[in-house]
Amino acid sequence: MFEMRVRVVAHRAIAKPTLVLDSGWFEEMTLNGVAPQPSTETGRDARVSYEYDRMEPGQTMTIWIYFQVNPINVGHRPANVSLADGDRRLATVERTITAFP
Repeated sequence: MFEMRVRVVAHRAIAKPTLVLDSGWFEEMTLNGVAPQPSTETGRDARVSYEYDRMEPGQTMTIWIYFQVNPINVGHRPANVSLADGDRRLATVERTITAFP
């Protein structure tokens, strides 16, 4: 089991702050929880998106996502995380997950 923490600091208003997770976060993984809960959750193009309420300049939001690695999960996967304002990407952190059985 492990936790992912994302901290978003709005330097300007974000009408539809949307956290977008690449498919590597979900391949042979179990999602145990997301806090705070998004207002909308969608899947598109093998990615999962969590949309939150509007953020004003200076506001900070921390999102915790809890995962569990399934026993047959071994190897490396791309696990990028992006922040968007609706469909417009604002920032991306490129990552790789390494899973050991």
